[in-house]
Amino acid sequence: MAESRSHTCFNFFQSSIMQRLLANNIFFPATESWWQQDTAEKRRVLLLFWDERIVKYNDTSVNSFKDFLKSFFNPLDPDWENTVEKLFSDAIAGFIDFEIFSRRLKDVSPYVAIAMGRMEKFPDTEPSTPEETVTRIEDIDMLNIKRYLTEGNISAVITLGNANDTTLITPRFLGAETLQPFAIHSVGKVFTGILTMLMIHKGIIPESALNQNIVIDASARKRLPVCVQAQLDKATLLQLMTHTGGFGDYMQNYMQAIAAGCNDGKPIPVINQIDDFLPFIADESYPTGASRYSNAGILLLGMAIKHAYNLQFGACSYDDILKQNILDPAGIQSFSANRPGNGKFNPYDPIAQYIAGSPAGGYWMTVEDLARFGQWIYQQCQNDGKLKNVIEAYGQEFYDKNTKIIAHSGGIRSSSAFLSVSLQTGNISAVLSDKPYAAFGIEEHIRRNIYGKTVQYLSKSLV
Repeated sequence: MAESRSHTCFNFFQSSIMQRLLANNIFFPATESWWQQDTAEKRRVLLLFWDERIVKYNDTSVNSFKDFLKSFFNPLDPDWENTVEKLFSDAIAGFIDFEIFSRRLKDVSPYVAIAMGRMEKFPDTEPSTPEETVTRIEDIDMLNIKRYLTEGNISAVITLGNANDTTLITPRFLGAETLQPFAIHSVGKVFTGILTMLMIHKGIIPESALNQNIVIDASARKRLPVCVQAQLDKATLLQLMTHTGGFGDYMQNYMQAIAAGCNDGKPIPVINQIDDFLPFIADESYPTGASRYSNAGILLLGMAIKHAYNLQFGACSYDDILKQNILDPAGIQSFSANRPGNGKFNPYDPIAQYIAGSPAGGYWMTVEDLARFGQWIYQQCQNDGKLKNVIEAYGQEFYDKNTKIIAHSGGIRSSSAFLSVSLQTGNISAVLSDKPYAAFGIEEHIRRNIYGKTVQYLSKSLV
């Protein structure tokens, strides 16, 4: 049945070009593979960190990277946090050299170290951003992806292609699991973002309201901590949309409640509607106008959308609003706030299967439907220039004006997700993985080495 849908699977193992690639050993070329490139970059960045932050000792940077590593999920080491603590203690004291330091971090994804290097602004660590072209995806591209997954021992599902083509490619690297729903985490913010743009475009939320204070249902407001209620009267709707509203978060309290249910026998939180997340919002606030990433802020944005929509159309849940305005028009069939029975998650992480979706993220869906969402966004913007103008004006949380790409990553300590769609070329990549940080590296290689390539080398050499 899945074969009849517009997103077809790429059966590259049976292609004649694949056979010629294998016969000519192109599967293992002399040049470095993507994984080898990432591994070499990981070593380079760790060495920079060792020389510039440990040997010269920068307390802030050392503690920041240490905490970052502790958040990494390592099922091979149940005492991972203490392992990291001792590793840094030994390094600072001079009890170990760089080779031992690097070797003890061998199980850490290269992207974790690369991300740290970018946070530390090390030389040559910024991601390359080649100008995307409308690229024909070749067999060699599939081989490069497959090799990356194999060498990195990564389980991931991927859909890529161009929105102008009715056929997007979903290679069956995980067999039947390829069509299972995964958690999309903060990629869900793109759904909330596009829904907000639609509300502005349709006049349900007037543009004038963007610079006014935030209004949510009175019953919902009462469920918030007092300081968060006060912050609603200080921040504007546009500040909510751009993580500058001065709100804290809800994910830490929510995930701690799930963990208490898994480990201590307490009830696991039941989420029936987005209002059920409100009690988990942290009792804290910050000055407005300053950038501070806030899942609570995007959750409250969803509450504001719900309030504005219901004023015009009557009582309706947020999920129903999303379904009526995006899911149904886009033809998305798999989308669930709670993990469906066949939802794929990291079995070593006890809380992963219980995380529920909100406007801030956490929904469950297949990679094909996630890509279909990207395809629908592109088509809507092509058909409606005014909607595209609204996105360009107010969508900076998920839209880059320079590259004209809508993109967002998402992840928890044990899994990751990424969506990217270019409004200029129509190129789409959707990646879901039950491994931490894996989706980020895969998407970056797709953008750089597939959509950013300028030579159709396979068609010239083998076809």
